Amino acid sequence: STIFEDKAIYKAKLQTINWLDDKQIRALVNIRLQGWGRLSKKLLAELHDKNGQTIMEQLWDSQKNFMRIVNEPDFKAEIASENQAIVKNTSIEDFLTNAYTSPANKKAIRQVIKVVDDIVKAASGKAPKQIAIEFARDADRSKRTVGRGARLLNIYEKITDDLITTSLKESLKQASETNQFIHDKIYLYFMQGGRDAYTGKPINIDEVITGYQLDHILPQSFIKNDSLDNRVLVSSPVNNDKSDHVPAKMFGNKMAAGLGITISDMWKKWLDLGLISKRKYQNLKLDPDHINKYQASGFINRQLVETSQIIKLVATILQARYPDTEILVVKASSNHYLRKHFHLYKSREVNDYHHAIDAYLSTICGNLLYQAYPKLRPFFVYGQYQKFSKDPEKESKVLDSLRHFNFISNLLKQRDSKIRAGQSGVVIFDRNKIKEQLQRAYNFKYMLVSRETSTRNQRMFQMTLYPRADRDTAKSRNLIPKGKNMPTEIYGGYTGNSDAYLAIVRINKKKSVEYKVVGVPMRALERLNKTKNYNEELKRVLEPTILFNDKGKRKATILSFDIVKGRVPYKQVVIDGDRKFMLGSSTYVYNAKQLTLSWKAMQVITDNLESDKYAINRAYIDVFDEILEK
Repeated sequence: STIFEDKAIYKAKLQTINWLDDKQIRALVNIRLQGWGRLSKKLLAELHDKNGQTIMEQLWDSQKNFMRIVNEPDFKAEIASENQAIVKNTSIEDFLTNAYTSPANKKAIRQVIKVVDDIVKAASGKAPKQIAIEFARDADRSKRTVGRGARLLNIYEKITDDLITTSLKESLKQASETNQFIHDKIYLYFMQGGRDAYTGKPINIDEVITGYQLDHILPQSFIKNDSLDNRVLVSSPVNNDKSDHVPAKMFGNKMAAGLGITISDMWKKWLDLGLISKRKYQNLKLDPDHINKYQASGFINRQLVETSQIIKLVATILQARYPDTEILVVKASSNHYLRKHFHLYKSREVNDYHHAIDAYLSTICGNLLYQAYPKLRPFFVYGQYQKFSKDPEKESKVLDSLRHFNFISNLLKQRDSKIRAGQSGVVIFDRNKIKEQLQRAYNFKYMLVSRETSTRNQRMFQMTLYPRADRDTAKSRNLIPKGKNMPTEIYGGYTGNSDAYLAIVRINKKKSVEYKVVGVPMRALERLNKTKNYNEELKRVLEPTILFNDKGKRKATILSFDIVKGRVPYKQVVIDGDRKFMLGSSTYVYNAKQLTLSWKAMQVITDNLESDKYAINRAYIDVFDEILEK
């Protein structure tokens, strides 16, 4: 289908396959496929499950789709085993070269491996017992909001149902033009056809932001899910009445205001019109007292199983490197809950320490889950899936016994500070001790921060060629010659010199000595790379800019200069007296000191202070004073 775009030729080729009948050939001809798959022959036809079947054979013989088959324990174990063998027999670089992931991810993976190796080296070569990994995603809000508006406009254009009125369609166009979808409340207002999700009453769009609340369909005590598939827009009084109950029981059979149908039927209409997803509809209809093991397995997967490609690659490499180490994969949502529960306020603008705290939280969170839920380890411990399915009856019992899936929350909300393995198991953690350890780390005034230094290999200057300078512009523009023996006053030249990296020089003046950072121009890189005496050649390159002015005259105050450091990368940390900074360029520096603020100040900065207006204003002034003092 990919090769033969012409249907007639494609059909003729299919007819040469003698085991296809006419009905199958007609069906295949009508399926248009483009491009090439990423699935290898080895994956599809050479790995076997416990019954000796390959993935292709299962696809042919059963009604299961590819994703369901490839995630079966037997195949997951086989795939992990094959990947381990590949990593062991090739270098990390070769493995990453062939990996299906972005260059940015590959760079991040290299950094992760270096960090782990460095920690092992610091521990006298002893491999860690466990490694906890968490992958933080940065949401691109601007792209998302554009997508939201376009998606809703597309859906509304196709709807002829009375549920979506003409005035609602006009309101949607206005909201799209003014990009109001940055507010989840506005987006949900249109997803719900302008109606309250639990009463069906029409909502005034002008009251959405202040008069309505976002409610978790399945309460947070049941499952940690902040996605739009688990949130709806409802009036504040209705939301307060719902508390920790589920909407299916409280509102499903009630009549929707002005629609002549039940609330449950209104939700079904939203689904049929394409306003909400199937998962959201299932959440609205769910009764936690009557869930089967397949639903339970789905909830556990969403809470504990990390599906990102970068995590799988990192886990594969680390497991091959440290075969006796357990790799725990922690979801970012679990970390977020720990942060919130222990009031460890996070602000990227204050300092970079939040990365270290996130890493520490990952180890604590991973260990909590590992100790408290031993039967669920196959969901978050890399390589343990096979063990879980050896006893299907036992698996069913584990799944059927679960009625709450917010695993971290369930551990931390207990009255007793002692956290046990199972309901009556041994004490594995003391909640107060965890809090104490986390707050101690959170309050560190000094943590090691490392940054990547870099050199540049780019264009030599801005590529616009300027004509020779006339009298008016001669003073305002310094041009770089186009070539050797081509003075700029005759031939014109380039502007905007580009530097490959930096150098530190000592300038010897008549009455003093001065140290200076200068740029090493890109256009001199070839000369410098070929020379045997780098510092001497660098002096020749830098002489025109250090010893002479723009008009080519020797500076009277400077006697000579020496190279102190010939190659200095960008973002190099420098301590100069009591100043600590990074070099941004030959003229620009970044502060390398980390600002640390009190816990109270962090509470105010992150908008977590619940108080009256006067107290909040007072708190802002106190924080401002603290920042100035620091």
